[in-house]
Amino acid sequence: MAVYTQITTIISHVFIGLAVLWGVIGLSGMRSWAHDNDYNRATLQGLESMEVLVHLQTEGVQQLRLTKDQLQTDVELQLRQAGIRVLQTSIFPRVILYVKVFVIPVYKVPLYAFSISIEVMQDVQLQRDLSTGLLASTWDTRLTGSVGADNLHTLRGNEGVRMLVDKFINAYLSVNPRPVSRPPPSSAPSRRNLVR
Repeated sequence: MAVYTQITTIISHVFIGLAVLWGVIGLSGMRSWAHDNDYNRATLQGLESMEVLVHLQTEGVQQLRLTKDQLQTDVELQLRQAGIRVLQTSIFPRVILYVKVFVIPVYKVPLYAFSISIEVMQDVQLQRDLSTGLLASTWDTRLTGSVGADNLHTLRGNEGVRMLVDKFINAYLSVNPRPVSRPPPSSAPSRRNLVR
């Protein structure tokens, strides 16, 4: 997991570098990438519960006023409201919703570059060696861009983490539809009894 974290940190810094470049040359705004197709969604089918793991890195950004605990609470609440069971610790086979947020100030520009990504990490096995268990990313989405200091709060809400978690929930529910609940039996007399 430590090597994977280092690799994803490097990738996130690459995306942040692109966001910095966009900010410097005047292309402010956001860019989105996702591995959210039928194949990736199929890997979510049958998942009944998952652990939420949050990584927050805000280098020199005091104005963000965002903590890892706040993000953890936000994401877990969203999942529970969607009917997805949240575990406090992983059990085998492990399923982890990995939320990563990186925010850095853009040098000499009144902007902050950010990268937000959400991945589903699952225990998988190689077809050629079923005894080998690996933790691999099977579904993901990410958002990068730059934002002004007055709009840093949006990174937590509907233009940031919350939006990406909603994308995950939609992908999850597309292959794990909720059962249609039946209305509770009525205590009122039936029409048949009333006719009698």
